[in-house]
Amino acid sequence: MRAFFLLLGLLVFQPALADVMGPAPGVVARLATAGPAPATAPSIDGTTTIGLTTSTSLVLTLTTTQPNDRIVLVTDTGGGNSVTGVTGCSLTFTPRTIVGSTAFLEYTAVAASPLSACAITITWNYSNANQGVAFGIAGTGTVAPSFDSNASLAVGSTSTSANYSTSNALDLAICVFSTSGSSTPGAPPGFTSITPGANNVNASYISLSSTQSSTTVTPPTSGVGQILIDAFKD
Repeated sequence: MRAFFLLLGLLVFQPALADVMGPAPGVVARLATAGPAPATAPSIDGTTTIGLTTSTSLVLTLTTTQPNDRIVLVTDTGGGNSVTGVTGCSLTFTPRTIVGSTAFLEYTAVAASPLSACAITITWNYSNANQGVAFGIAGTGTVAPSFDSNASLAVGSTSTSANYSTSNALDLAICVFSTSGSSTPGAPPGFTSITPGANNVNASYISLSSTQSSTTVTPPTSGVGQILIDAFKD
């Protein structure tokens, strides 16, 4: 009987084998390699075409696939006119401060839900040859991508090239330029067109993996008159 209770005590207080020996080698390997997913730059999520109008308004139609997108709209004020409104999709568009001189204007809004063939309307104070393009920028988290905090952004230029700097490594940088040298201009070296160049305008992006310091962007065509560069982080 004493032997029975001795054996029972050993069974009750016996620590688990895994507690003594630790996890199996395969489990150790998985634990060693487990961790958060690697961070990445934001990405383009849907775009309109590059629109052109000689009226006082232009409608751009945008579809996106992800929630919490940063919607970016770039338009121009060529000929001395001014933008009187950017509306649509139940979004609140806010103008972005541009450092430097350019006829381009940038507006952004946060779309909590994906957009489906949503109409964004730009209005000007009078009719002219006015252009515009809009696109979504998606992040990997539950909040919309934000602006890189570098004080030099957004960059505006009326030269044939422009320099930009960033404070964050994993940015999505965008470049929009207009030119008289091509009606369908291509993207600057290293950049990828967001939508095919049209109406003398190109809109493009580059995914960055390191901070930039006075990096030069030169559109691949003559007759460049306006450049806008900005950068977004997750």
